[in-house]
Amino acid sequence: TQLIAYERSRREKAESEARKDFLTSLANRKAFDEQMRLEGERARRFSRPLSLLMVDIDNFKAVNDSLGHEWGDNVLRVVARTIATTIRQTDFAARYGGEEFVVILPETEVDDALRVGDRIRIAVRENPIDTPRGLLLLTVSIGASSNRTMTSDRSLDSEADQALYLAKRRGKDRVERFSDI
Repeated sequence: TQLIAYERSRREKAESEARKDFLTSLANRKAFDEQMRLEGERARRFSRPLSLLMVDIDNFKAVNDSLGHEWGDNVLRVVARTIATTIRQTDFAARYGGEEFVVILPETEVDDALRVGDRIRIAVRENPIDTPRGLLLLTVSIGASSNRTMTSDRSLDSEADQALYLAKRRGKDRVERFSDI
């Protein structure tokens, strides 16, 4: 029975690690896809609001180019930790890929999602990182979408991504919603 318990524990640990981004300790893209499917089904079944934020670190390539990838990794960890400590326990944050993160906001209308996005944006901006070259001021651009404002059969992440690019085009360090496109 000890061997069975040990094997079960190893399997559970491996399954947990397979859903986690090794660099940031947030959930990874696979875990996000699974959670988004579950939350989407729940929101549809019970006619409840569901919003999504897509967060991108502004000028991230310049960090890697000027300070190196080790500092780029530090930036990713700091932003991930900032996101995780800014959202509710019932929300779900994940690294989407590269310097992009996503936050699933169950039971959240788009106006409230914009407020959460703004809290994340401000928290990142107000926490510069001390580097060998001085303080590094970070900003993020954020796109928001909601199942309540969807105008087509696009996915929430597709709409949030389009809103993110609107935020980038409008000058970065801002939060935009898909319905404003």
